[in-house]
Amino acid sequence: GSPITACRVSGKFAFIELRTPQEAALALNLNNIPFMGAQLRVGRPSKWNGPPDNHGNWEDILAKYMSGELQVGNTAPGQGAAAMA
Repeated sequence: GSPITACRVSGKFAFIELRTPQEAALALNLNNIPFMGAQLRVGRPSKWNGPPDNHGNWEDILAKYMSGELQVGNTAPGQGAAAMA
């Protein structure tokens, strides 16, 4: 199913909640992804006080994929997170 459990749109912002902390951390890799002629900003809430996340952005992920460093495909549950870290 969908990893998104809730979504609220307010003006030009959208706030989503994800099923797990791991899925939320992986979603941060989508920062700067092109969408409808603009680059989306994906980040934690401004009041986030949890541990820092080790993540990249869309350009980092795309560069790793294009170089062959990142393999995407049918992976077992839990392996996708390791492949993108």
